[in-house]
Amino acid sequence: YNNNGFIGASLEEAYLDYHANPEEVRWERHRVWEVEATVREGMRHAVPKRTYFLDEDTWLISLVDGYDSEGNLWRASMTTPFVVPTVPATMLKTTLVFNLQANTLSIIQALQEEYLDVVPTKPETHFTGDAVAAEAMR
Repeated sequence: YNNNGFIGASLEEAYLDYHANPEEVRWERHRVWEVEATVREGMRHAVPKRTYFLDEDTWLISLVDGYDSEGNLWRASMTTPFVVPTVPATMLKTTLVFNLQANTLSIIQALQEEYLDVVPTKPETHFTGDAVAAEAMR
């Protein structure tokens, strides 16, 4: 889950036409928990069934398979976890969503060519109702 090289690559280096550049993405074999989610009986949803693959060490969602109403694999999503030693944490930012029926790629929250700023931890009093209201009045 150390995709720091991918996150640090330029947009041109990180992405090809319909997928991430395999030379920039780092893959590791990990234990995952497979969680299947289906829409409740009598309800409708654009993606009525999903399978989530959660990394057992970080509990971050690594991959997602989305199925259409006929049970066909429709979308596949991939996240690119990266390490932030100053926190310390393994974090997610960029998600790639592959529409397998339309043959398209959507990139959600690309971090390439952006600056990640780790801010100091806020005290608990920062999150009270009064503190939020005071911040809104500025």
